[in-house]
Parts: sequence; C-alpha cells; structure tokens
Amino acid sequence: VLDMRICYNPKSGLNIVPADYAAKVMYQVCMQHDAHESYYLVNNQETPHKLHIPLMLKALNIIGPRQVDAISGQMNRLERIYYKTVGKALGSYIMLEPILFDISNLSAVLHKAKLACPAVDEKTFPLLMEYAKKKHFGLSKKNSSSVVE
Repeated sequence: VLDMRICYNPKSGLNIVPADYAAKVMYQVCMQHDAHESYYLVNNQETPHKLHIPLMLKALNIIGPRQVDAISGQMNRLERIYYKTVGKALGSYIMLEPILFDISNLSAVLHKAKLACPAVDEKTFPLLMEYAKKKHFGLSKKNSSSVVE
C-alpha cells in the first residue's frame, strides 16, 4: 500500500483517441476531398481522470494513492519522487479543466463514412492497459525490468 496523494481534476479527463480511428478519419478526409484545412482528431468525450487513474493503478497492482485537489507543500518521499517524474510529465494534463474540441468541420466526413470515435471507458481502458503491459509500455524488454508484469 502506497501512502501517496495524486493531484488531478476529478471533473476533467484525457482525450484518448484510438490510433485506428484516427487513421480511418485521416483516410476519409483525403478520399472525400474535404475542403477544410485542419481538423481535431479527438474523441467526442474525455475519459475521466477519476476513471482512468484508478483503473491504471489497479492494472499495475498499485494500492493506496488517493486523489487530492492541490499539491501539498509537505510531501512525503514517495510524493516528491512522483512529482519530479510522472507528475512533472503528466501534471499539466491531469490538473486542467475539461478541454472540449470543436469537431463540427468533421461532421460531414464522419457521417458519410459512418465513423464514430469509440469511447475509452471502464470496459475498454483495461484492455489498453493489458496491451501496454504486454508491450512493456513501449520499452524494450531489456529496459523494462521494473515494469509490472
């Protein structure tokens, strides 16, 4: 059990987009000769931090971290390590207010191609975590000895 506080906005989330969906949309934009110059290839909804962070911790067999609204001025050793590493890289993403993108210029393309971005939810996020674990989180096997199996 880890005695640790993780600061994240429980009202917000990550905009996780499956790569195959993004590829299909880009292909359709090209094939349909759509006139717009730029697009947001995003999910229609965020995957809430209050959903994906606990699921990620569960997949890694990490028990104990709890959500807080602000970073404490008095951190324990584990929290100092977290905020110098993972927290430094991800903090700005998980503390923001929700970010919603205007995808209206893609509406016609998506409709014509019958495409919709799949939800990344409590059913699909664990599948992503299992895949990441099998692939050693993108690290080579030689450099992934500390990654949870």
